[in-house]
Amino acid sequence: MVSREKNTQIGQDNVGARERGGLTARELTRVVETFNKVLEYKERIRESLEEELGLLAKQTKENLERLKILGRNLEIYEQNMDKIASNLDALDHQEIQVKEKYENLLHGAGSGEGEGGPWLP
Repeated sequence: MVSREKNTQIGQDNVGARERGGLTARELTRVVETFNKVLEYKERIRESLEEELGLLAKQTKENLERLKILGRNLEIYEQNMDKIASNLDALDHQEIQVKEKYENLLHGAGSGEGEGGPWLP
């Protein structure tokens, strides 16, 4: 009878151990599934960040090209401003000469120029 009680006890212990093992296995399975979901989520975040980095790198490259073009345009603009200033100075000088010649014509001082006055050679 003692051996029968022992067998019954051992049988119950085995059933309990089996149930605990099954629970532990299901818990471990849930932990692994959760871990896999977290890994997949982190992978999507990583891929999204890589894509964003790629876009930022492309934008940076485009911005650098635009900056180079802008620099060249500014140089051309400065050159044009210098040419305009030079041309304005030349026009001012010509205007002064024309006014002086006109004043000389008005006052009858056409001497020293060609036979036809300051306008004709």
